[in-house]
Amino acid sequence: MICSKCNIDKPNEDYLTYYHSTDKKYYTRKVCKKCSAAQQREWRLKNKIEMELQLMAPKPEPVIESKPNPKLYLCSSCNEEKSEDEWYLYYDSKSRQKRSTYCRQCAIDKGKRSYSEALESGGGSTKVYSKPNTYVDDIQKQLTFDFLLSIGYLYNEAYGVWLKPGVKEIKLGSVFFPKVKRKKRKNRNENKRIAMTDEEINEIHRYYDEGLKVMDICRVLDRPQSTIYMIVKKYDPNYG
Repeated sequence: MICSKCNIDKPNEDYLTYYHSTDKKYYTRKVCKKCSAAQQREWRLKNKIEMELQLMAPKPEPVIESKPNPKLYLCSSCNEEKSEDEWYLYYDSKSRQKRSTYCRQCAIDKGKRSYSEALESGGGSTKVYSKPNTYVDDIQKQLTFDFLLSIGYLYNEAYGVWLKPGVKEIKLGSVFFPKVKRKKRKNRNENKRIAMTDEEINEIHRYYDEGLKVMDICRVLDRPQSTIYMIVKKYDPNYG
């Protein structure tokens, strides 16, 4: 095989082979190993000389570009001319960039005024804190006081609660409701289970032998189903 660099016919052992991942096959280079090594040395030397020349070359002085005078736009709210950086930019439905009607500061001030007016006309903020006597804004607090005073409640500043005679009062330093009756506490002994007697157990066995179901035995003896089931299971292990 003749080398394309030195034009000398050399055996295949003097050429490099490589695997092509796309073609999935091996190829042999047309340049022999000796000429290929010489090319690499020449390329490295040329690269080294070019880098040294770049380092030795004088650096150009930075060119300071003078910015033209900024374009000013007149705000229809404050009637002041302001640069493009002081405006909000947006894109319309046709992807065209446009400026806002007012400058940034006027847009912010208008948004705050609109929010305050909406709170005043809507009765304050819709947010309500769970902690008593805690309000989001003064409008919410004033409306709450006006409403509770109109239905007869009085604010007790010492305890920080709303009171109404006959409905909600303070007694011995604690709030109580006179018209609300407390439920009597059940006697714990009422819920205690009564032990089964031998007579009742024999009676359950008799009912079971007569063919009564567990539910029917529960109704006759007025006993829980779990108790009857446990006794029947002990009496007849094959039950269930």
